[in-house]
Amino acid sequence: MQDKFLSAVGLAKRAGHAVFGTELVRSSAKAGKAKIIIVAGDVSENTKKEITDTAAFYKTECIISCYTMAQLSTAAGLMRNTSSVAITDENMTVLIKKSINTKM
Repeated sequence: MQDKFLSAVGLAKRAGHAVFGTELVRSSAKAGKAKIIIVAGDVSENTKKEITDTAAFYKTECIISCYTMAQLSTAAGLMRNTSSVAITDENMTVLIKKSINTKM
């Protein structure tokens, strides 16, 4: 069975409603575009703090996921590992949240 959360992340990327990587995610939050931020579970403590502090400052919902950087990258079809994902569309955010609830 395919993981619904990872499928939703891939769908958001294909629809153009996701940005990947620490700097792009932080920029998206600063611009007020990020609706939700997902951080890979295996990022360094410094990166995790940097992203969660940015999310808190700009009042953006942030989730520390149980997925690794490699899993998030594969779901998005990226060739490099990614530390975080920002979803920039409200409807995609709802889909992501529903897929999280069905997983846990």
